[in-house]
Amino acid sequence: MPLPKPFYPLKTIKEKIRSADIKINGNALQSAFSDFGWDANDIAVSLKKLNDKYHPIDPAKNHFYKTDPHLSLPFTMLDFYKAFKLYLGEDVYTHLYLKHDNGKIVVSSFKRK
Repeated sequence: MPLPKPFYPLKTIKEKIRSADIKINGNALQSAFSDFGWDANDIAVSLKKLNDKYHPIDPAKNHFYKTDPHLSLPFTMLDFYKAFKLYLGEDVYTHLYLKHDNGKIVVSSFKRK
């Protein structure tokens, strides 16, 4: 049986981040700042370091954790990542999704793992 993969291909996510097609929700910005002292640029840089390998197989190296339906947006999936030492030595837990209407990546949570 194949290992789980993100709903949104990480290549697409990273391309969207490079082209500034990203929205970081206020709560994600606030927790990134309070947990790490990071701003939106730091979040974007760290997201580009994610890999799509299944976290439970090797938690020290792998980042993709799971995909779940968004609780308030129908037909929208959330991809969850857990990453040890992702950027500047920090352990990160984040989830994101792709907006259907404008194609932007939305980072809905970003905090210390």
